[in-house]
Amino acid sequence: MGRLSAQPRRAFEFAHSTYNTHPDGSGIGFSTRLRPILTMRPGFLTFDDARGSGLRHFPADSHITDWLEAKGIAFDVITDEDLDAEGLPLLAGYKAVVTGAHPEYHSQVMLDALQNYVGGGGRLAYLGGNGFYWKVARRADLPG
Repeated sequence: MGRLSAQPRRAFEFAHSTYNTHPDGSGIGFSTRLRPILTMRPGFLTFDDARGSGLRHFPADSHITDWLEAKGIAFDVITDEDLDAEGLPLLAGYKAVVTGAHPEYHSQVMLDALQNYVGGGGRLAYLGGNGFYWKVARRADLPG
């Protein structure tokens, strides 16, 4: 797996993300969470950058969860899929919600839930970059 872990964008046998292109150079418009994401593991360096950690997405998020555990702060992990499916009622019982390091893609349900949570007095700690930038939609007839 060394070659694949070093260049996951070239691992076409594992399907494409919306950051890849078709052989004709056109962009990928649809993807699935069901494909393996080769970079989703603690410590995976996305960038070789001496000025920063080189971590992005899940590997960067693991620093947040490790810190919370080290401080003895109890937490739950809510996935984007959970929030899209359940909306505001999922957040209602929490005193605070913390974003991950790269909360870029959100559905209308997710954005409404977060906005209504904050509007109702909930606390949102935005710990990301490039967040709340792009819209997504899920298809009930094609889970994943």
